[in-house]
Amino acid sequence: MRDGNAALVEHGFISEQQQQAGTKTWHDSEKAMAFGLVLGLTGDQWIALTGILAGAAGAIGGLLFSYFNGRAERIEARTLARHSRLHTQRLDAYAQLAAFLERERLFVERTEPEIGLGEPQPPPEPLDEEEWLSMQGRVAVAGSDAVSDAVGEAHRCAHVFAAAVWHYNAMRDRTQNLYAPGGPREKMDDARRVALDAIDAAERVMRDELADL
Repeated sequence: MRDGNAALVEHGFISEQQQQAGTKTWHDSEKAMAFGLVLGLTGDQWIALTGILAGAAGAIGGLLFSYFNGRAERIEARTLARHSRLHTQRLDAYAQLAAFLERERLFVERTEPEIGLGEPQPPPEPLDEEEWLSMQGRVAVAGSDAVSDAVGEAHRCAHVFAAAVWHYNAMRDRTQNLYAPGGPREKMDDARRVALDAIDAAERVMRDELADL
């Protein structure tokens, strides 16, 4: 119909307006035929058509559900994998940090130990600056801000204790009030307790973080 009208326009038998009117009439007749076919369906044919449409809708719905459900599972799997890697990285880093802190604990406990605690054991060497920097580097890469702060506080308190030990030894032969209230010995023992509490706090923060991952 459309090709024939184009030929008639080309040879001058009809105008373009007549061609467009004929094309519209042809489209309208197509729609009417399709509508007539639908209206002409029998009851069984309607049931069959409804089943086909329902099946198609169900298939599309199933595909959409599978896509979004699979996407959610992939996201969850990636999240679990990230948490697992983070837990492994932090467990390794915090285990090494705890070893450093336990060495520092022995230094604090065994250096000029409190009177009445049994036979004194020689203390290990305190951590030097390079070892502390190495430990802080591991915290910066794999640790949290809370652990970094707690380890830094433990380092500060251990340093204060070492200074109190130096002052105690320096005053040993210079004063008769070495063991007086508020004297060098009491200040050193107070600094020891603060340092040990700070080490305990740092290790507790690491344990709590690993438990929550």
